[in-house]
Amino acid sequence: YVGRLFGPSLPGNHKYCLRFYYALFGFMKIDNALALYVYDENNIAQEKLWTVSERSKDVWTQVEVTYLKPMPTK
Repeated sequence: YVGRLFGPSLPGNHKYCLRFYYALFGFMKIDNALALYVYDENNIAQEKLWTVSERSKDVWTQVEVTYLKPMPTK
């Protein structure tokens, strides 16, 4: 399964904190099950900022990711 959530373009040279919740119900293998990528203005993935590292035990888990990029990102 693939799900994508797109947000607005964010100006470069600013520090951003992305906060979200996730729950992975019934996943036995978590490798690449959920990841957060930053994209450039042309919708090309530039970097993987975060990936799930352990099973969520069927509960909602909060994640906060802080990043800073010199160029505008999505």
